[in-house]
Amino acid sequence: MQSFISRLVMVLAVVLTAATFASAQEKPPGLMNPTYQFSKKKLSYITLKDGTEIVGNVKDFDRKKGITKYIKIKDTEGKTHKLEGSDIKHGYFQPTNLSKLSSFYDDLKVQHWGKDLNEEMFTNGYVYLENTNVQVKKKQMELLMQLLNPHFSDGVRIYFDPLAKETASIGIGPLSAGGDAKSYYVKKNGAKTAIRLKKKDYKTEFVAYFGDCEGVKTSKKTKWSDLAEHAYIYATECVND
Repeated sequence: MQSFISRLVMVLAVVLTAATFASAQEKPPGLMNPTYQFSKKKLSYITLKDGTEIVGNVKDFDRKKGITKYIKIKDTEGKTHKLEGSDIKHGYFQPTNLSKLSSFYDDLKVQHWGKDLNEEMFTNGYVYLENTNVQVKKKQMELLMQLLNPHFSDGVRIYFDPLAKETASIGIGPLSAGGDAKSYYVKKNGAKTAIRLKKKDYKTEFVAYFGDCEGVKTSKKTKWSDLAEHAYIYATECVND
């Protein structure tokens, strides 16, 4: 009997060790959930295309059909600026109702930030919007877009599609597992324009974005819900420093 108990204890120890090891493995991070409202009390940091930097409190964030038309901001010297979306290069904005947004990046064991991004801003709870060319139907437009994968954006950038329809959400807090929306705007390194990638087209468009990355191809996953994981593998395994 004692021998049986000893063997049982050994088996349980092996199982627990394996479970602990598995849970310690790095899991691909998800996409950020999009932010719809920004704090008027916390400072925002905006850089214009001409290099001017403005720090202040956002007073109005005007959108039409999800597209940013202008941002009204009162700088730290008390001057109010009304900035057209097309004049802004990029900006860091504090969302309302932060909850755990300010700390969720700290929980990620491996991060592969875009080289042009300020990591400290994200750890302080900011989200990032940047001006980029996007293909809207047959027209090219410059729009201020929220980057949803700043923590693994080397290689492929995934932007919130303000006009996207949503599937049932699988996100918890500030992160989602990817594939919540039925479309995103996606831009690969070296491309000038972000293209709208739709859920229904992902299997056919998969190779265009990730076909040059062996790590993604060998994952044998081409589901829409795997988009974030594909971009993460691309950033970690297929981007030259």
